[in-house]
Amino acid sequence: MMTIKEAMLQVLDDLKNKANSTEIYEHIIKQNYYSFDKGKTPKSTISAQLGDFIRKNDSRVKRIKGKGGVFYYYLSKYEQDIDFDNN
Repeated sequence: MMTIKEAMLQVLDDLKNKANSTEIYEHIIKQNYYSFDKGKTPKSTISAQLGDFIRKNDSRVKRIKGKGGVFYYYLSKYEQDIDFDNN
């Protein structure tokens, strides 16, 4: 079983696109990458961990702010392929 951060990176690699924390959470569950059996607020955990990538200046993960203040995360290696005009 992956760690939560490994699972999030795998999702972003699977999607090869930008995704918000809810989309990432749903993909983790669908693919059974990680089991959220201990936490009571798994979507909040995902959101916090994604923010951690940004705060720690992890060069693998980037984010943009979309409509309604929602953040979208993506892998920097796919940046040239992502349509940022459609947030």
